[in-house]
Amino acid sequence: GVDEDALPLVLSLAFPDRIAQQRTNQFERFTLANGHGAECRQEDMLGGCEYLVAVDLMRSHSNSSQIHSACELDVNILRATFEALF
Repeated sequence: GVDEDALPLVLSLAFPDRIAQQRTNQFERFTLANGHGAECRQEDMLGGCEYLVAVDLMRSHSNSSQIHSACELDVNILRATFEALF
């Protein structure tokens, strides 16, 4: 089976540029680690996440990419597990 607690950590190591932080006061909008903007659909449950790892996203004609698949990331666990990266 898949260890659901480890999945966000593994994904963040595999796709460090896709770690995204929610923008202040913007529920569905995020800033990726590479500085690019990304957003999820209003109906997605990810809008309330402070951090996430965007697994599947597509650049659109706007200034931001559309997040199609992502998982919530607890950045404190990431920091504690991989302290040398911070």
